[in-house]
Amino acid sequence: MAFRYNELLAHDETIRLLQIAPSTNLDSSVPLECSILKTRLELAPVYTALSYTWGNDVATASLSIDGLSFMIRPNLHSALLALRYVSLKRILWVDAICINQDDAIEKEYQVGLMRKIYQQASNVTIWLNTYDDEIGEAFAFIRQLQGSNIVADVSGGAFEQKIAQRPWKTGNTLPIQGGNSRNLHVRHTFLTILTKIFTQDWWSRIWVIQEVAVSQLALIRCGHTSLPWMDLVYFLGHFPIQDMPRDVLELRYLRQSFQGIDTAREMVLNKLPIPLLSLLMRFRAFSSHDARDKVYALLGLAERDPMGILEHVLRSNYTTSIEYTYKATVQFCVTVNHSLDILSTAGQRIDKPDWPSWIPSWDLTHPPWQHSTSKPYFFLLGPDQIQPKSPHQASGRHPPIARLGSPDDERDLLEVQGLKIAKVVQVGRIRSTKFFESNLAPWFYMLHIHFQDHNSQLSKAAAFWTNRAELQKEDPFSHEEESRRSHEEPEEVQPPNESTQQRQKPSMKATEHNTSTNTDTVSTYGGAITETCYRTLTADRDATGSQSMPYLYLHHVLEMQQAFLSQPLQGASSKASFVFRDLIVAIEQATNYRTLFITEEGYIGLGPTATKIEDEICVILGCSVPLMLRSHDVLQDHRQGQSHMSTRLEAPSRGVIRRNHHRHHRLIGECYLHGFMDGEAVSKEDWEKDVRTFSLI
Repeated sequence: MAFRYNELLAHDETIRLLQIAPSTNLDSSVPLECSILKTRLELAPVYTALSYTWGNDVATASLSIDGLSFMIRPNLHSALLALRYVSLKRILWVDAICINQDDAIEKEYQVGLMRKIYQQASNVTIWLNTYDDEIGEAFAFIRQLQGSNIVADVSGGAFEQKIAQRPWKTGNTLPIQGGNSRNLHVRHTFLTILTKIFTQDWWSRIWVIQEVAVSQLALIRCGHTSLPWMDLVYFLGHFPIQDMPRDVLELRYLRQSFQGIDTAREMVLNKLPIPLLSLLMRFRAFSSHDARDKVYALLGLAERDPMGILEHVLRSNYTTSIEYTYKATVQFCVTVNHSLDILSTAGQRIDKPDWPSWIPSWDLTHPPWQHSTSKPYFFLLGPDQIQPKSPHQASGRHPPIARLGSPDDERDLLEVQGLKIAKVVQVGRIRSTKFFESNLAPWFYMLHIHFQDHNSQLSKAAAFWTNRAELQKEDPFSHEEESRRSHEEPEEVQPPNESTQQRQKPSMKATEHNTSTNTDTVSTYGGAITETCYRTLTADRDATGSQSMPYLYLHHVLEMQQAFLSQPLQGASSKASFVFRDLIVAIEQATNYRTLFITEEGYIGLGPTATKIEDEICVILGCSVPLMLRSHDVLQDHRQGQSHMSTRLEAPSRGVIRRNHHRHHRLIGECYLHGFMDGEAVSKEDWEKDVRTFSLI
């Protein structure tokens, strides 16, 4: 007979705990005998909270609860067997068993208690997988290093010596060689093992963030081998990953999952508020079985509405739709954080064209305008970390003026105010999504033609990047063409027509007063166009994303370009190559899922790969980065009489939404427009007279 749940009392913090009977026989064939304890959380006995992944397997394993059969998935079954004591009963909290997953009302209430449940547990056990020899050995080695001086002595080789001398059970004996070759070989081997640790499914599960962040003590478990979380913190804080071969460079991105979780843990420990939007952005790549959990799993960590007005709007409610949950998330972030920055994470979805374009697609791990891919996406709002402040301030410090209906409003309309800055007239082709350097040469040639680059600086840059692509066995002009718009054919890049040239000439002349001694072509906003191009291609960020692109990047890439033109086979100095590598990282991060565009006014920028000619770049008040909008004719007026919840946070002088007749717009995505990222649009005299309303659908 199958186990059946008894109803839990609501609103008194009653929970269930799983009690596992001991077994002297560690054989997995010995069945798990368990019982359920019902208790108020404040009166609960000492228990361990389990953090694990459900997996995609069917529930084929079974255990006994109070003599009744209960089916669970294989990964959980393996964890419970490993955690069973020999002589004592083991008390655990396990979500798949302790919450009735078929009862939406109970699930909603119990999910709301999960922060307290993990916070009160004596420890949180992180279950990675069944025992693996290499991971077990790595755990033992990291524990051995805790408190030693070996990690700090990287340059002296003591760290590599220690790894190489360890008798790895897997037989991967590491030869002791001399000099840097030994160090690189040893580090590479150990990094391969670390990569194996961080590619376990647990690191990508959205719920683990809260489970670890609020824990008193976290233990990482692989079979019967464990490693304290703080030992891993210590180790990764010292272990160098520079100069690594390409096959383990992915560890840099994998380690970011760990760093993000640990940063959240430190902020909770120090009682620092974490904006919900910061959490949503940082952990967007994490997964969940239920798309609503991409939001619900983070609510326990986020700062709340101090007035409590929206507590009923955004809560763990599994009876509402995904769309409703994401609308409520926008309403919450706009109201509580007094910002429209959440719009920078949104865009028209190619898989759900009927969804409002201003709703962020938290259920996706990639931008809404792109098909699924494994490359990471870096938001323009800032580096991939938990931080409430954006490095850009496109709208200055002006608060948002917005009108947003309630989440169940059928009109799906968001009204915002801002400035139209520019209109797109040319868009770069996407030649390769795998080798981003193959896109750079066509983009530079497009700029060379458009700006009539008489000094040929842009064509020289194009020749340099063509050579780079060929070195990667990737010809940027013979690679199979990939559309930047899913199902649409992209436009060909053409030289500007006569009317476009006539428009450009006055803009170019407007910059002749530039005092730069560089003979390079000048961009319309000022500054050498080569510098403008590279600052655009990096979104004016360095390799870490934490500060503006250093001038050193530009100096060395120009040095390498000149060296290539003079002696193509020799290249630039090793020092230039070292800095150049950081530039490559910065460009790759900024151009993933983006393409170069030129505007009617002569500006250049980076926008979503879905960008089209005639799209408009706008600075929206209360949003830190410019947004790409597309005009959309509405054939039928929206129904009248629907109630609205105003989220106007405007200055008194601009206290109302300006209702003027104009087209509606769809939000395509965030963009970088050089010269408009730091409040320039709202610093001009009488800029307010150009403010208009944009109705986003």
